[in-house]
Amino acid sequence: MASLDSVQPTVYGSPVGTRLRSLALQLVESVAAWNRARITRTELSRLSDRTLSDIGLTQTEIDSVRR
Repeated sequence: MASLDSVQPTVYGSPVGTRLRSLALQLVESVAAWNRARITRTELSRLSDRTLSDIGLTQTEIDSVRR
């Protein structure tokens, strides 16, 4: 006779738990990438036009950086 404990699935040891961890990791990685891009764009927008020109960018190109 099987006990109830052996019949109930565990979330973290099951494929569902593995998928949830994978989705959570993807979410964290996406937010981290978005934040890095946001910081990069903020720093670039603080540079003068001359400095941007030295690195081959213009103000209008900043939004396309790291997207």
